[in-house]
Amino acid sequence: MDSVRQELRRLVAPVQSLSPLIDLERFGSAGKAIRVLALTLRFLDLVRAREPRSPKELYFAAEAFIIRREQRQHFPRELAATGAKERLPTNSKLAAFSTFIDADGLLRVKTRLHEVSYMSDDERNPIVLPGESRFARILIVDIHRINAHFGITTVLSHLRRRYWVTRGRQTLRSVLSRCVVCRREQASPRGQLEAPLPVERGQFQPAFETAGIDFCGHFHTRFREGDSEHGAYVIQKTYVAIFVCTSTRAVHLEAVPSLSAPQTHMALRRFLAIYPVCRGLLSDNGANLVKASTDLKRLFNSMKDPAVRDLLHGRCISWKFAPPRAPHFSGHTERLVGTLKSCLHRTLGRSLVGFEEFRTIIVELAAAINDRPLTGTGANADTPVALTPAMFIKGGPQPEPLATILPIDELRNDEPAAGDALRRQLIERTTYFRSLSVRWWREYIALLRSANQTRGRETPPIELGDVCILVDDNRPRQKYPSVRVIDAHEGRDKLIRTYTVKFQNGKTSRRAVHLLIPLEVDSADSERKSGSQTPNSQTPTEPGT
Repeated sequence: MDSVRQELRRLVAPVQSLSPLIDLERFGSAGKAIRVLALTLRFLDLVRAREPRSPKELYFAAEAFIIRREQRQHFPRELAATGAKERLPTNSKLAAFSTFIDADGLLRVKTRLHEVSYMSDDERNPIVLPGESRFARILIVDIHRINAHFGITTVLSHLRRRYWVTRGRQTLRSVLSRCVVCRREQASPRGQLEAPLPVERGQFQPAFETAGIDFCGHFHTRFREGDSEHGAYVIQKTYVAIFVCTSTRAVHLEAVPSLSAPQTHMALRRFLAIYPVCRGLLSDNGANLVKASTDLKRLFNSMKDPAVRDLLHGRCISWKFAPPRAPHFSGHTERLVGTLKSCLHRTLGRSLVGFEEFRTIIVELAAAINDRPLTGTGANADTPVALTPAMFIKGGPQPEPLATILPIDELRNDEPAAGDALRRQLIERTTYFRSLSVRWWREYIALLRSANQTRGRETPPIELGDVCILVDDNRPRQKYPSVRVIDAHEGRDKLIRTYTVKFQNGKTSRRAVHLLIPLEVDSADSERKSGSQTPNSQTPTEPGT
C-alpha cells in the first residue's frame, strides 16, 4: 500500500466555465429576449469594428442564434444525421419527418408544400422547435398575448406559419394552462372527494338532540296599520326558521318577522322550550346566527352561582358553524329548506295572508313534512308501515282526522289502571321505541350507505402562499377578489376541505376549497395534465397533410 501511495500524483487541470450569451430563464417574452440579444450583437459588431447591420438583420440574427442553440441542445443526433444526409434515428421525435439544414444552420422540416410558389419559405418548410425548450414556451406566450388570449387552435395556427413545435398541442396546453389572464376567466375552482356523512347523521339520538338551523325566505305577509279594523294593509317581509334533526330528519318551524339577532334568539328560546333535549346546533355563518350563538354563550357564562353553572354546564349547547358561502356543509338542512319552500309556494301560491295565518300554515306544513316516509313501503300487506320522523317525535304516526271528532268520554277510562296494566303498557311502549330504533338502523341507515365515496374529483391541494381568486356569486367573474392562502384545515377524513385566506385589506376568513381558483399552477401539475392525453394526440403527423 505504501508503494501505491507513492505512485499517486495530484493532477490539477484548468477548467473554464462559459456562461451563455443570453439566459432565457430570465425572460418571460421571446420578443424581449431577441431584442436584448440583438443589442448585444450590435455591441459586439462595434467592438469588432464590423460593418453595422440594420435592426432587422440584427433581430433575425439574434433569433437564429437562439434557435440554433436550442436545436443543438435538444436535437444533437438529428442535426448530425441530417448534416450527414443519413436517416434519422427511429426513436427520434422527428423520425416521421423529412428534415434539412438551411443556409442559417437551422433545422427545418420539408413538407409536401415546398414547391408552392405563393407561400413563404417559413410556411413551406417551418423551423423545428423542441416543445420542451424555454424559447418555444415563451414564444407561445407571446403569440397567445398578441392574439387576445385565444385558445389552442388559434395559437397553433399562428405558430405553424413559421415554426413546427414538437408535441405542439400538448406543449400549448401546458403553457396556456398557466396563463393568469385565462385562468382568471376560465379556470374551474378546486374540488375534493365527497365527504363521509357527519357523525350525527349515523347516531340514533332523541329527536333534536343535534339539530341544524337555517332561515329561508323572505315571504310576504300583511297587517293593518293602527288598531282600527278598517286600516290600510301594509306588506311586510317574513322569514321561517327551520330546525332539522340530524338523526330522525324531523323539522320544527318558527315564523319570524326579521333576521335580526333578537328574533333569532326568540326563535331559539321557543325551540328549546319544546325540545329541551337539544345539545348541539349546526348552522351556516349567517351574521344573525353568529350573534345568537354569542348571546347564548354569554347567557351560560353569566351565571355566578357555582351550583347553577354546574347544572347548566351539562346542558350547554355547542354550536358549530360551516364555512361562509358553503351550503353543502349543511346539506342535511338545505335539503329540507328546499322542501319547505316548495310546499309553501304550492300552498300559498300568490295569496297574501296575515302573519298569524302564516304561522298557522307553517305549523301545519311542519306536521305534513314530519309525516313523510323515510323508508320505502313494500308491496306486501304484512310489511310494516314506512318510518316517518313523526314516529320518533310523538311515538307513532299522525292521528287520522276522524279521531279528533270522537267524544272525550269514549276515550277516557275512569277506572284507575292496575299496576300490572301500567307495567304492561310501559313494556309495550318501550318495546315499540326499541323496534323503531332497530328499524331505523336496518332500514333508514342502510339507505344512507352508498358506494359514492369516489364521487367528485380529487385535485392537488393548494399550497400555502398561493394566490387565488375567490368565487363570489354576487359579482361578475372579472371582479372576483384576489386572496392569498395562509392556512389549510383538514376534515374528518384527513382531506383538506377549507382554507384560511387573507384579503387585500388584511382581513382573514375561512373559505371552502370549491370557492378558490388558483392563479399559479405548478409546472409538474401542468406536465401531468398534458401527459394525460390520448396516444393518438401525441402521434406526430407530417406537416402540410
